[in-house]
Amino acid sequence: MATMSEIPEAFQKGMWPFMGHEFFTERGVLYPRTESTILVETVVDLVKTGAIPSAPRVLDPCGGSGALGIAVALFVPTAHVWTTDIMEQASALSRRNVAKHHLESRVEVHTGDLFKAVAGLGLEGTIDAILCSPPFISTGRLSKDRAYLLDHEPREAFDAGPYGVSMHMRLIKESLPLLKPGGYLVCEYGEGQAKQVEALVTRAKAYDQIRVLSDGEGVQRALCARKMVAATSAV
Repeated sequence: MATMSEIPEAFQKGMWPFMGHEFFTERGVLYPRTESTILVETVVDLVKTGAIPSAPRVLDPCGGSGALGIAVALFVPTAHVWTTDIMEQASALSRRNVAKHHLESRVEVHTGDLFKAVAGLGLEGTIDAILCSPPFISTGRLSKDRAYLLDHEPREAFDAGPYGVSMHMRLIKESLPLLKPGGYLVCEYGEGQAKQVEALVTRAKAYDQIRVLSDGEGVQRALCARKMVAATSAV
């Protein structure tokens, strides 16, 4: 008989560090992983290099505990951030973390399916950067060697369909109406998925400056792509 895996330390403590800051955690919501720091670092670098405005408008879908969006707001004190999640439990935890870091005036939390969470807010064509750590594990692996992940965290945070890139397909398409021309999509993926995701972005014919992002150990972790200045929200 299968037994439930040990409760992760992040949930035992109810608090977990991410990029030098502490965040509330609770079972049922994905806790922040070190691997995702590359997303925040990339957005911060885009600001520092002038690729996006010094007071950027940033969207963090699939936000979970809100750690990514909050970290951007902490490292870029002029940023305004919207963070979303499909689960109300995650949104509630995200609001606790926003309050913990006194960011209520600059970080908004919304609940809904990806960008439907911010529909009606008038954000179309105004976002400078979208950073996202979406689900990227195939449904099959979650029933086999990655099944332990579902003991304490939600399937919604991991299950990415039969090939592990179903959410990337949506992100690449559905980010376009929200991004400004020249805005950036920065998204994480699993090991070995770089070529798949890069191919999906290239096939969209709406992005340029596509680059793969590797961590300090040389592992390809994420992709950064700019919405073409000539692209329209109808693409």
